[in-house]
Amino acid sequence: MPLMTLEQLPAFSDLYMLDTVLARLQVTLDDACQKGDIDLRSGDCADLLRALDISAEQLPISGLLTLIQALSHATRWSLLQQMNSVLEEGSKLPPEALDAYCSVLAVSAGHLPRAGRHPPCLTRSALPAPLKTVLDNWNANTMTDFPAAHAWLNSLSGDVLPGESYVSGVVMGHAGTLSAQTTFTINLALKHVMHTLVTFATDLAGWCNDDKTGGLLTTTLISLSADATCDHVSQSLSAALDRLLPLQEGADSTTSPDPFQLTLFSHLLSHVESLLQSGSHVVVDEQILEGCTSVLEELLELPTGKLALDKFLAESRLSSVLLSPPISADVKSSTLPTHIIKFFIKLFQLGE
Repeated sequence: MPLMTLEQLPAFSDLYMLDTVLARLQVTLDDACQKGDIDLRSGDCADLLRALDISAEQLPISGLLTLIQALSHATRWSLLQQMNSVLEEGSKLPPEALDAYCSVLAVSAGHLPRAGRHPPCLTRSALPAPLKTVLDNWNANTMTDFPAAHAWLNSLSGDVLPGESYVSGVVMGHAGTLSAQTTFTINLALKHVMHTLVTFATDLAGWCNDDKTGGLLTTTLISLSADATCDHVSQSLSAALDRLLPLQEGADSTTSPDPFQLTLFSHLLSHVESLLQSGSHVVVDEQILEGCTSVLEELLELPTGKLALDKFLAESRLSSVLLSPPISADVKSSTLPTHIIKFFIKLFQLGE
């Protein structure tokens, strides 16, 4: 995805309008279910098709997933631009370095589902201190000014028009963000829109039976689960992925690999390759590049990780990148080649 300047980030008014439309769409679809016009829990495919038609008229599922991907990308760039804005003039990061840190944020989630005790993910410890501060502030915001997801079914259910109260609450929540911050950012609006989109997508996971749509939905949700800016929706993502890709109890991971892990590892590898390529011309903390090789080594320890690596090495330029040490001229003393050699030694040992 492209680099984004401050001017290219979504405007508050766009986020506000989008969130209001999404709230209305959720309430409308749920209202049709509650009235019995459609029954998503029955085996009647006609009802399911009607539900899809209702939502597709206003927001096609493919459009919803594209929107989620675009806004998650915009979220990472919003945080990066906020970090850069507080740096002194001589120490501001160039766009290429910001792009590299965007990849780090994309694969450094704090709560990665179904990945074991030590998930093969990049650590946040090597992020610049100002970026860690911005990310911590982002994750600490609880969006208390907004109504909870599906509030028209519980906390607002006693109102005369619960759906209208919910939509109104979303509108007032956005209005409240205008005065809730000393220095205005789009963070609160952007975070709530992302929360609404993910809630909508996870609702779709409960009754999506189309293989193509289900595959697109799964890939999108897995990429979000690895994103450092999506920790606030990790539980929703985990529940949705469990429905889309149930755990295969007792299955042999060498003959029947977990599709969740295969997709996750492929996503991680694409960003690892991008970061290692950027190391030859962009100064990023070398710990990040070493972390990339650690991810590769950790994947060799996992049956599904080996399969993902084998497929990725065959289809990408990762081997060429690793064989051409991606070290910037500004790095005077690097241990990265040692880490790369260790990875190849492990790889060759496994191949014997």
